[in-house]
Amino acid sequence: MNNNNLQILDLFAGAGGFSLGFKLAGCDIIGAIEQDKWASETFAYNNKFAKLITDKIENITDNNLLEIFKNESPNIILGGLPCQGFSICNKNAGDPNDQRNSLFREFLRIVKLFKPEYLIIENVPNLLKAKYKNKQLIIDLVQQQIKELGYHVYYDILEATDFGIPQIRKRLFIIGSIHRLKQPFPQVTHYLNEEELPIFNSILKK
Repeated sequence: MNNNNLQILDLFAGAGGFSLGFKLAGCDIIGAIEQDKWASETFAYNNKFAKLITDKIENITDNNLLEIFKNESPNIILGGLPCQGFSICNKNAGDPNDQRNSLFREFLRIVKLFKPEYLIIENVPNLLKAKYKNKQLIIDLVQQQIKELGYHVYYDILEATDFGIPQIRKRLFIIGSIHRLKQPFPQVTHYLNEEELPIFNSILKK
C-alpha cells in the first residue's frame, strides 16, 4: 500500500513524536488523543488538520470516537502507552495495581472499534518481564487479546543506534497486522566496527 493512502490515529500521542515519523514517511495524521494540555498544544501546532482530543482515553466513549472520526478510517493505530509502570527506574515496575499498566486495554478497545489494518504499540523493554497478580506475563495477555481481534502479532526490541540515531535507547515494539508479514521489523542500517566497540561498551557500563 502506498504510504500516501495510510491514515494514522495516534493514541497517548504526547507532543507527536511517534506521529512525526509516519508523517515524514508520507502518511496522513488524521487524529490523536492526549490528556496533557501542553503536549496537545504542540501536537496541534504541528498537525493542523488532525482531529485532536485532549482528555483521558478512558473518558472517551465509543460513540464519541465514531462521531468525531465518522469521515475518516485509520489504517494504522499507534500507541506510545505510558511506560512508567514498566520502567526499570520504577521499583514497583509491573505492579498490576498501577493504572498505567492497564491502559493497553483502552488501546485495544479503540482498535476493536475501528479495525485498522495495523496497530503498533511502543513501550519499554521491561514490559516483557512484567506480570499480573496471577503471575501471568502481561505481554502474553497483550498478544492473546490482539490475536483475538484477528491480527497476527510480532514484537521485538529495537536499539536506536542500530538505525543511525545518536542515542543509546532500546524500545519494545509490538505490531499487529491483519496480513501475515514476512519482515515486520526494519533491517539494521548502522553498525559499529571492531575499533569502535570498546568505546561503545565503556559507555554502556557507565
